Amino acid sequence: MNSQDLRFYASLYVQRLRYLIIPIVVATLVGLAVAVLLQPIYRSVAKILVESPRVSTELARSSVTADPIQQLQVLEQQLTTRASLLGLAEKFAIFPKAAFSDDDVVAQMLARTRIEPVVLNNLGSASGAIAFTVSFDATDPILAADVANAYANAMLEANERERRAVADDTHEFFKREVERLAAALKDAQEAVLSFKLEHKEALPDSLEFRRTQQRAYEERLGQIQRETISLQQKRSMIQQISASGGQGALADDQQLTELRRSLAEQETIFKDGSTNLTALRTRVADLEKRISEKGKTATDVTGAAGMSPELRLQLADAEGQLALIGQEKESIGPLLDGLTRSIADTEMNSTKLRALEQNYEAVQTHYNEAVARLADASTGQRIEMEAVGQKLSLIEPATPPEKRISPKRQVIVLASFGAGVGLSFGIFALMEIFFPTIRRPADLAAVFRGQPFVTIPYIAADSQESARQMRLGIAAVVLLLGGSPIFLPLNSRLPANVEVNSAI
Repeated sequence: MNSQDLRFYASLYVQRLRYLIIPIVVATLVGLAVAVLLQPIYRSVAKILVESPRVSTELARSSVTADPIQQLQVLEQQLTTRASLLGLAEKFAIFPKAAFSDDDVVAQMLARTRIEPVVLNNLGSASGAIAFTVSFDATDPILAADVANAYANAMLEANERERRAVADDTHEFFKREVERLAAALKDAQEAVLSFKLEHKEALPDSLEFRRTQQRAYEERLGQIQRETISLQQKRSMIQQISASGGQGALADDQQLTELRRSLAEQETIFKDGSTNLTALRTRVADLEKRISEKGKTATDVTGAAGMSPELRLQLADAEGQLALIGQEKESIGPLLDGLTRSIADTEMNSTKLRALEQNYEAVQTHYNEAVARLADASTGQRIEMEAVGQKLSLIEPATPPEKRISPKRQVIVLASFGAGVGLSFGIFALMEIFFPTIRRPADLAAVFRGQPFVTIPYIAADSQESARQMRLGIAAVVLLLGGSPIFLPLNSRLPANVEVNSAI
């Protein structure tokens, strides 16, 4: 199709415009009616700002650490529950009860409610403020403002209530935790004290002192053993001197002295029950028995003849010292046995005491941490009670809007006009497709597939032309109303044989 064809069809469209203007007018009128009849929708918007804490977070922190965007999402879910939406719709009588079911009311409320964040600098960053809007759409501007303000106030109250509840729960939790750990700490302390009192003679802190005492007692026992041997030798010598008048059997006494000294030395080297100790003790016992028998005989003789006062005094002194040493040895023995047992029990007691003390230290650490956290929770609770922490504030309440957001009547009318124009072009194209007509010599040449000598147009009578125009108008209306293209204008298209004859 060249430019000449385009001009031809354009002129043909203009010729038929008086019929094709009908769909344009009808579509425009329909769009205008729709734009006028549609109810206006007004949107009222309330703006809420997330205020920064008034107290520096480096000095005191609130117990609520949730992200503002997360808080917004939680509040949105709380406010858009089924019960909340139905209650709000009933409070403001937004929908007629008879015309809408509960499901319809919830769906309409969700469709008309919008909670959106506002980008201020960098949303969520430390340098940018955080805000969000709450809007509601309604046919009445006052109703839209009232519902939007109700949403905003509900969000503020819910946020404040939630923050205080979190702060109170945190404080109450750590308070109970401190009480529990205080009781556990007391029990651990009592366990340590009770163990120390029960095993006060076998505790690790006095181990060195008891070992020193043990060594001192052992040294004293050794010294007592030596002193006993010396005094026994002295007593025996006095008895022998008294029995023999000073010239008695010194050889047995000297031998006994040597054996006792050797026995004392061997006892420090060998254990009880060894062969050497047994043999030495047997010899000492035999020799003491023999000397004792000699002493009895000498005593009988001395008793008859009498003992000198000097020897009697020395003998009494030796026997007195032996008695005192024996008493001291008997008192040291139980003490040394007790020290030996306590030293042996100290290692096991040390392990148990270390476990008790570690448990006490662990509970003490947890208790100190809980006390510190309780102090932080108390500070956070105070911050929320005085509302000096992070909070939501209504910086711009919703007001009745003056301009509607829909319907956009100009757009509807213009779109309807454009649809009418498009429909008229469609009707024109369909008529040309379904009702082709020879109007130009080029159309006749296309039929004969050759160029004719001359073409004579068909000249209709006035009555035929009027009927033809009426049929065209009826066909246009039928196409406009969606009818099938079944009407065929008889004089709009010549039979092929007639046109050929006319051409000849």
